[in-house]
Amino acid sequence: MGRWAIELQPDDAWGAHAVAHVFETRDRAAEGLAFLDALEPQLAHCNNFAGHLAWHRSLFHLQLGEHDAALALHDTKVAPHLGRDYRDLCNASSLLWRLENDGVSVGSRWQALAELARRASATTRWPSPMRTTCCRWRRLASWRTPRSSHARCARE
Repeated sequence: MGRWAIELQPDDAWGAHAVAHVFETRDRAAEGLAFLDALEPQLAHCNNFAGHLAWHRSLFHLQLGEHDAALALHDTKVAPHLGRDYRDLCNASSLLWRLENDGVSVGSRWQALAELARRASATTRWPSPMRTTCCRWRRLASWRTPRSSHARCARE
């Protein structure tokens, strides 16, 4: 269905999104990455949804063990959308979490997310669960040390 939607309208971001999920659930990362990479020019005009599609591309890179490429997509395609929609924070934070679980240092990126979450939770009327999540992100960022783990966050 998603491919058909793209045939009818080559810039159909939702069609691309549906197909990306199929590739991901079938563990076909290389094909999913090639599919989204080929569509990127048509989807460049998208709003922040382009950042979510880049997040999917990052997940494919992670599945392929290409951590540098996933982190580069975070910096160039996912993070620039931060602040427009609370779901963008979800994309960025889940990608950083996955990278760290794979042993990749993400530097000060957690602190930048925590600051954005702090500002947004103070000025934006996001859904109550998202405000709670923002508070957890701030705590997570304050706990990040070279020897810390996600266990402390999970206990909280």
